[in-house]
Amino acid sequence: MDINFQQYLKDPELTRLEGEATGAAQKATQYASASSTLPFKLREAVMGKLNYNRDLIEQQNKALAEYISAPSAAREKYQDVWNPFQREKLVTQERAQAYEPYANLTDILGQRMGTISDIVGAGTAGWQSQVQGAQGAAELASGLYSNKFSYMKALMDAAVKEEEARLARQQEGRLGSDGGEGTDLASLLKKALGLGDGESTVTPTEPMPEGTPTRPDVFWQSPGGQWAWDFETKQWVPVVFD
Repeated sequence: MDINFQQYLKDPELTRLEGEATGAAQKATQYASASSTLPFKLREAVMGKLNYNRDLIEQQNKALAEYISAPSAAREKYQDVWNPFQREKLVTQERAQAYEPYANLTDILGQRMGTISDIVGAGTAGWQSQVQGAQGAAELASGLYSNKFSYMKALMDAAVKEEEARLARQQEGRLGSDGGEGTDLASLLKKALGLGDGESTVTPTEPMPEGTPTRPDVFWQSPGGQWAWDFETKQWVPVVFD
């Protein structure tokens, strides 16, 4: 049995899930990045729509100027009132009347700014919901891809173990490559490596490796491919054929 690793690594569904997980992660990152600047941009947009409150600010400045100049204007207005107490009373009244427009405009401006803050807060809260939704979708996509990857890896590992077990049985002579013949290790290795059907070997030109492999679940081969480790005989055997 030849193991086609591509059918596991390039499985269409696995590839699709990988693409969806990557896209969802990128989208979540973009949403999170935008959320840090959204309040400022939203506030700027609303303020720009209202022309930065220039209408109220100009009226407020004018009312403030009139309030500040109200006492001197009132004293000039009531200069013919000889009773100083009566004159100052009239001045105080004029000053109070001048303050009322300024106070009203200040209240209106404050209310408008409060409304802007509410708009910004509502917009930011709505965007945060979008951010959380994108992050949740990214986590879900990542989980689906991870689960599928683990499943395909388990299938691939099982196929590898099955192939290793088959080769081991052939090596022990319990199962020949053609149903009962060809049980010597050189022939089996030759067929497993796709080197043909001949049984005679020649002397390898590559030096025999000196290491001793310790993991029987791995197929050990020399760098030049002319030697393979036999865990049954605990030695390196040549796999060069005529």
